[in-house]
Amino acid sequence: ALWQFPTCMESSDAREVRSIHSSYVCAVAFSADGKIFVSASGDGNIAVWNVSPFECIRVVCNVGSLVAFSSVLIAADRSAVAAGCSDGMIRMWNLNLDSW
Repeated sequence: ALWQFPTCMESSDAREVRSIHSSYVCAVAFSADGKIFVSASGDGNIAVWNVSPFECIRVVCNVGSLVAFSSVLIAADRSAVAAGCSDGMIRMWNLNLDSW
């Protein structure tokens, strides 16, 4: 869930996260400029999010329940996402940021 500080109340943005990830979110990584972040979950989804306004920009990967992610990172230039997977593999995706 997303929480608002200092009150620690759940944000309404948590509903948006749950609409993309049907399982636990196991990893989050922010871009170097802090404008976007990626999230990876146990349901096999990796999503790219805009910080402000908060919204899902795209789902980069949806491998279903075949693979759960254990870690995720975004390249400093926002060109790629890499993730560690439960099957022992590391997977990478080109983000093609020219369209952002």
